[in-house]
Amino acid sequence: MVWRGDGEAQAEVVAGQLRARGIDALPTGIRPGSAEGALLIRSGTWAISVPARDAVAARRLLRQAGEGPLVIEGESPGKGLSRDQQATLVFAALGVLAVVAYLVYAAAKGSL
Repeated sequence: MVWRGDGEAQAEVVAGQLRARGIDALPTGIRPGSAEGALLIRSGTWAISVPARDAVAARRLLRQAGEGPLVIEGESPGKGLSRDQQATLVFAALGVLAVVAYLVYAAAKGSL
């Protein structure tokens, strides 16, 4: 993914800008928490995916077109996880800790 914004219309316009420059761009609606992760919906968060070989050029073109704040940064080899990846891991770790705490509490009360 190279871009994330609100609404299908905006995503289609941005994807069209990339296609006009020869980059195959696929806009997809994203509903947080959905099993599919990328349902086609009319409002909410939309993302644009491009082939990996075109990602750097797509991000550069999007910044030049004034879409900089909505550009999704790629992973930097050797620089660790992105902020989104770190946030996901923290959320997952907190969830695991909550489950473990519940199980310890339930075992101590003899509820298991």
